[in-house]
Amino acid sequence: MDARERAAAWDREHRPECLADVPMRIKEDLVEGHVEPDRPAGRLVGTAAVEVEAAAAGRILVDFGSSPHGGHWRPLPDSGREPAITMRTVIHHSIVGSAEGAYQYFAGSTAIESHFIVKKNGYFWQCMSLGEQADANFRANDFAGSIETEDNGNPDTDPWTPAQLDTLVWLSLEMRRLRPRIAHRKCRTWDDAGLGYHTLFPQWTNVPGKTCPGAIRKRQWANSVLPRFLTGSVEEDDMTPEQARQLEAVYKALIVPGTISPEQTVNLMFERIRAIEDAMIVPGTTTAEEAFNILFARVRRIESLLEQLTAQTQQTGQAE
Repeated sequence: MDARERAAAWDREHRPECLADVPMRIKEDLVEGHVEPDRPAGRLVGTAAVEVEAAAAGRILVDFGSSPHGGHWRPLPDSGREPAITMRTVIHHSIVGSAEGAYQYFAGSTAIESHFIVKKNGYFWQCMSLGEQADANFRANDFAGSIETEDNGNPDTDPWTPAQLDTLVWLSLEMRRLRPRIAHRKCRTWDDAGLGYHTLFPQWTNVPGKTCPGAIRKRQWANSVLPRFLTGSVEEDDMTPEQARQLEAVYKALIVPGTISPEQTVNLMFERIRAIEDAMIVPGTTTAEEAFNILFARVRRIESLLEQLTAQTQQTGQAE
């Protein structure tokens, strides 16, 4: 049994309702021998070309040429075979694995798909037309569009990169341009029009304890993605792509050995600081702050004694 057969067998047995429910090993086993280059040669990516291609096939495709980090049409085998929908909602997901692993899993004999897959560098693939259903949102499949995002296998601690954030916001706004029933707001209920993430409502996922798109990514969604979607700002604080690249480089530089994200690095630093504070507690004190106060009082006493000795020395010299 090869990797694709194993994936199909696992899918039939477990019937996942979202890619995050599929073990990473199942998806990554499918990657070997499959490489989809960014901006593949001969692929139509310009605005006019996309419009011609989409019209000819009856597809609704985004304007790849205006995306901040690029993208192209990479249809799944199910494209053109799914029920038509009138999209009014956009739901953000995480893959729990690589973009290629997600695509290859979708492309097999499985029951789930997604409209988009966004890589860590911000480049994306559109896999399904915006006019057809992609099954990744449980009870919202017949009215919601879905965007999958690549991660390191643990999206709870692996944040979206600056480039992914740019693409998420741009795609959400572009989907709204093409599907005007998508409301310019956060979804208020599970069947409302607007923007959301997968675990925002239980009707969007039936798996208890799931955090998709991940704990740290949900904070980014609230603090960055949603505000930028509401203001129509694709680039945060008007950053250029080069500034976003530099910020991502700084972000990666903050990760120290033994951790996989700056958040873990900060937690480790605070643990070490607390250990130092505990070590600083001296007899007669109960906290590091009290210990520091005693130490500084002693330093000030020594400084005072030195000043007195200096003054006495100067007086003795003058008397002689």
